[in-house]
Amino acid sequence: MDVSPNPPSWQIGCTVSRATPKATDGRAQVVDQDIAALWASSLAVLGTLGGTLGGAWVQRKAAVLQVREEAGAQGRARLWEERRAAYARVLDRCDDAHAAFAQVWELRQEAAGGAPLAAGPGPVRDAAQEAQRTLAELRRAVAHVLPSARRRSRDGRRR
Repeated sequence: MDVSPNPPSWQIGCTVSRATPKATDGRAQVVDQDIAALWASSLAVLGTLGGTLGGAWVQRKAAVLQVREEAGAQGRARLWEERRAAYARVLDRCDDAHAAFAQVWELRQEAAGGAPLAAGPGPVRDAAQEAQRTLAELRRAVAHVLPSARRRSRDGRRR
């Protein structure tokens, strides 16, 4: 390094230093350029790696979120199908019970003497037993619907 011993008058109090190569063949400038190029390429590689890793992290977070959302949607769809099937069973059992009770009513109207159902003719008794069987199936179907209707999500809201 070369420092001028007598600074010009406009630079009073300041020393000016210049790095000058020791040799005059220009090898020191080439070495400085090589080091600068090495630093620039190293920073470029690190920036590229950092950008790649950051992008991969963001992509992974998005994929995890998408998988969670998909699992939640599938769970909601499964619950919806369970509920739909349970309500369909209830409606089917209601139709069966209605038909059975209608048959009992018709047979009862045709029965002579107004005897009680249990003591009435055979077809009335058979129809009454069928009505009781369909009523028991209806109760079982309703009992299956009640737990699925009371299921709650994690945040406490009804689904």
